[in-house]
Amino acid sequence: MDKPSQIFNCDEAGFADKTDTKKVIVPNPTKFPYKKQGGTCGKCYYSVLFCISASGVILLAYTIYKSKKLHYITHGALMVSLVISIFQQFTFVLGPAGASYNTSKNGWMQERSFYEWFKNLFIPQTAPSKPILFILDGHKSHHSVRTVELAIVNDILLLCIPPDSTHVLQPLNVTFFKPIKQKYREILSEYYRTSRYKNVTKDIFPTLLNKLFNSSAVRKVNIIKGFMNTGIYPLNRRSINSAKILKCNNKIEKDIAAGKHPNTSIDSGDDDDEEQDNISIASRLTTTEQPPAKKIVLEREAGQLLTDEQVLQQLKEKEERTLKAKRVTTRTLKRPTAKTKQK
Repeated sequence: MDKPSQIFNCDEAGFADKTDTKKVIVPNPTKFPYKKQGGTCGKCYYSVLFCISASGVILLAYTIYKSKKLHYITHGALMVSLVISIFQQFTFVLGPAGASYNTSKNGWMQERSFYEWFKNLFIPQTAPSKPILFILDGHKSHHSVRTVELAIVNDILLLCIPPDSTHVLQPLNVTFFKPIKQKYREILSEYYRTSRYKNVTKDIFPTLLNKLFNSSAVRKVNIIKGFMNTGIYPLNRRSINSAKILKCNNKIEKDIAAGKHPNTSIDSGDDDDEEQDNISIASRLTTTEQPPAKKIVLEREAGQLLTDEQVLQQLKEKEERTLKAKRVTTRTLKRPTAKTKQK
């Protein structure tokens, strides 16, 4: 496909309320140095879905809150009105222009919230240009039956990145996430200084996100470089950084030689510095920075290409098995015990 405006990549990034705490400068006699930290030290986080195109365009931000419902948001003494649509889309006047907000049980992206974004935000924003190549990772929330069916109807080709390779093949991970994470930590530190270390609540986070989108970290050149360095556009397999692949392979071989279970989950969204090369991959991923890895695995032979009908059939079978398992579990929990029958 030689149309960069029709090639998109999306992924979620987690923003915790924790700043850098690597080094603290203190006087020589100090035995127990510490740094004052605002917020909840990383326990509070918000997920933001980013979507970019090979032409350097970034779509409207989509934030997921850990909550059941969002009726209104207050900002100090100011009550901010919200625009509520069918799928709980919220527009916050102090956030990025046109940004939307939704909720989930755990604060991470789930199948429902992703489908609502895909249907009500992504498709309308990309309607004029078809067909579309949509690149995304293999997280379970991205590949439901109704999402795939909706993509086929709207002439959108879903291209799933192979497992444990987003640090090499996903544009957002290669050049985009690292500078915005660094800039967000700077914005967060400034907020703590001015607010006297108040928590980053749901009404405060959009203002910080707005500063991030208006900063120099969100640059068109970084977006375009992401597609170039992954060899997606222009199509060039030699553009891929083979050193990252070799580093991952060496790490796996060392773990196997040491009798450890190889940990290759390095889809963190940050392009690490050279000084961090020797740090173990597992130590870089905290529970507040990466959602649980739930990936769809389709049955196929090596090198076999599945058609749309075959993919949909397997996805439907998997969803049916999941629903049956949930029904059995629910019946088991509701079944009365012997003590209950005696009473």
